[in-house]
Amino acid sequence: RRYRFYDENLLAMTAEYRWPISTRFDMGVFADFGNVFHRPGEISLSDMKSSGGFGIRLKNQTRF
Repeated sequence: RRYRFYDENLLAMTAEYRWPISTRFDMGVFADFGNVFHRPGEISLSDMKSSGGFGIRLKNQTRF
């Protein structure tokens, strides 16, 4: 939904782990966490929203 998490302040974190599955492909998993707050004094790690997933990356000689 549009503007689902909307306020003046944001706390966001992302974690990703990648490993090679062949010379041309990498596989990765990730997790995202975050929340929005009206005032900086309200920032806390409780009640964080989360999301996660996985992906496959095709590699070439110089970049992903």
